[in-house]
Amino acid sequence: MLKTYRMTGYSVNPRGLTVGFNLNVQATDVAQAQAKLKSDFAAIGCTHIQITKVIEVVNHA
Repeated sequence: MLKTYRMTGYSVNPRGLTVGFNLNVQATDVAQAQAKLKSDFAAIGCTHIQITKVIEVVNHA
């Protein structure tokens, strides 16, 4: 079952500037969510990806 995790952190973009992010990632567990986020950022050329906070989002339906 997929869960939603809100991930906060920062990265260095291809131009060398530090950019922050606050994204929701869907994955089965925290480790998979972190791996997915890092691979997505690496695909667009970002380096030094640091995840500072991970919170599981609870949907009350």
